[in-house]
Amino acid sequence: MESDHCVFLCDPWYQNTVFFNGWDLVSKEFTNNDIINLLISKNKKIHIWYSHEHPDHFSINFLNEIKDEQKKLFHFHYKKTADVRVINFLKKKNFQVNEAQLGENIEIDNNMSFKIFNYKNTDDSFSITKFYDKTFLNLNDCAVKNKKDCEYVSNLIKLKNVDYVFAQFSYATWRATKIDRENVANEKLKRLSFILNFFQPKILFPFASYIYFSHEENFFMNDSINFPTKVMQSVSLTNFKNKILFLKPLEEINLDQIENIDLAEVNNKAIKYWDEKFASIKNYKLISKEKSYSFDELKKTFNIYRDNINKNFFSLNKLLEKIGIVKELIFKISDNDDKVRISYLNGISKTDTIHHIECSSEVLHNIFKYEYGWDSIKISGRFNYNGKKNFYELSKFFFFQNRIKNGQTMKNSFELLMYLLYMLKEKVILKSKRI
Repeated sequence: MESDHCVFLCDPWYQNTVFFNGWDLVSKEFTNNDIINLLISKNKKIHIWYSHEHPDHFSINFLNEIKDEQKKLFHFHYKKTADVRVINFLKKKNFQVNEAQLGENIEIDNNMSFKIFNYKNTDDSFSITKFYDKTFLNLNDCAVKNKKDCEYVSNLIKLKNVDYVFAQFSYATWRATKIDRENVANEKLKRLSFILNFFQPKILFPFASYIYFSHEENFFMNDSINFPTKVMQSVSLTNFKNKILFLKPLEEINLDQIENIDLAEVNNKAIKYWDEKFASIKNYKLISKEKSYSFDELKKTFNIYRDNINKNFFSLNKLLEKIGIVKELIFKISDNDDKVRISYLNGISKTDTIHHIECSSEVLHNIFKYEYGWDSIKISGRFNYNGKKNFYELSKFFFFQNRIKNGQTMKNSFELLMYLLYMLKEKVILKSKRI
């Protein structure tokens, strides 16, 4: 978004893989340096809002390529969080950072301002931007699934109708079978219909889904992804086709002149461009695992992981495993067919028991080593599993890791309590719907 005096970006990611080499961009035409130089050439203030910490949004590679003498031109905005991790990271890099309160009106130009809101009690956030007399709703990764979710957003932004919406159009996480992936792909398109019907925008810009699963361990996940022609042919969106507009990279539209622009032509060219990019992923070289890890190396990494969980939750994880709420897990290592058992009570050991999940030693090492380990692997889909119940057990086991990532630990018990109350409420609502 660009005015006479500033440029406003959201979550710039233009280069490099993310989620442990599990995702890549379908279009590889522009580098970080290309974009940085383009922004600087405009001779305007550059404002960047980060919606959340996932690497396809918060791209550290992009930040690392901004030269020291260029940093004064960049102004970053991120929501106030319990761990202040993103804010501190940007400050350490000597960037100008605004730690925004949720719902605070942030003026970045005389004619442009925006507000950030958390989506329920998740790490995802969305924004509403006012640019002259126009309103832009950026839903980003927020899972707006139905009318009730639209009302939730509407109540926060205090608007029923907006002029323009930005929203995802394809799935972006692991699903076990092709049928599961087809179902979630169709569900994504139904969500767009809810958003279009509720907010009644002039245009919805599909974005944030121009990716493919790029590793040899997860390439199968591409079999049902949505691409522009599939979006436009969707039965769910039959009544909204004239409100959906795709754009090519770096394509500009002057909103003051929009009535004089042949949007159908713009759309058709962009659809052709992106369809060709999605079709070409079968020709891209797949990424292979970079390293295998021995059992002793995995043991060392797991012990560090377990100690960190114990410290942040005062060994609550051990208690929950002892009473059976959290259960130990069995991993099969695809490198050598070994099986390992992991437990908060008993540590890590080799076993012959039937496994819950199969993955490479590299994946298992990364799960243990990084605070965002399981979350990133789950999104990338670099694994296979045995049954839905077992997947639920996986999520419970790594619950503590995910909470640390979001600053929700026993050391920050209020944040943890708020999250648990939210999850309890959601579970009660879901159960009542089933009844």
